[in-house]
Amino acid sequence: MRQRQETQLLRILIGGVAGLIGLVLLIMWWWEFVLVFRGILPFGLLVFSLLTILRTMGVSLQGVRRALVRSGREILGLESPEIALQLRCPNCGAMASQGTKFCLQCGSLLPQPKICPRCQKVNVAEAEFCGYCGQSLS
Repeated sequence: MRQRQETQLLRILIGGVAGLIGLVLLIMWWWEFVLVFRGILPFGLLVFSLLTILRTMGVSLQGVRRALVRSGREILGLESPEIALQLRCPNCGAMASQGTKFCLQCGSLLPQPKICPRCQKVNVAEAEFCGYCGQSLS
């Protein structure tokens, strides 16, 4: 009987020590979590509020991303804005800058890009409908 009580007491003691160690580890983990969380929470709230404000203003996050990628490509020299905005002469095939009305090689009238009346995006001259919003360009 006495041995059984000693065994139970030993188990209680081991369980208590293990519980205290676990509690200390939990407190240490919680404190580290609070320190990290304290830094993440304001940053997360700032990002969330910024995204909400942009959404309220009607700014498309995909449009912002595309503009940033395009700007980065131009800065790195991967894409030149002049190359992206050139027209091809239907008569001789020569390249001309956007805004030019006549071909510099043969003098032919160049097809001018169409601007959508709804979204104001530039579309190719052959387009019948806007490639961005579907509005008729006729």
